[in-house]
Amino acid sequence: MRYPDISGFTVRPITLEDAPTWAAYICLAGVKRHTSMTVESVDDVRRDIEKSLANKQTAPDRFVIESPQTRQLVGTEGFHTISERHRTAEISYDVIPSHWGKGIATAACRAATLWGFEVRG
Repeated sequence: MRYPDISGFTVRPITLEDAPTWAAYICLAGVKRHTSMTVESVDDVRRDIEKSLANKQTAPDRFVIESPQTRQLVGTEGFHTISERHRTAEISYDVIPSHWGKGIATAACRAATLWGFEVRG
């Protein structure tokens, strides 16, 4: 399992090119209210993505959830606050508001959990 698997969606690693699309919804007050993210701008989102790309064992893992038909980013999932010592991590996820209520977050959490145990251990 290379990336978390969500039926009906494509999952891939996040890239810096995803920053504007992700920022367009993750910076909205109504979305931030449901996350622990503190980003305010596309530059903040880029910095968050750069942390994921750091290739450190404790770097956050972040994946993009895309619609395979439109290739549109509909959410992200992954882990942050990773502790190799304690073998723990916190699942993180968000979904663009136009896709709320469709079970994507539930599927993302299940997929991230399976991926975390199988790939990250």
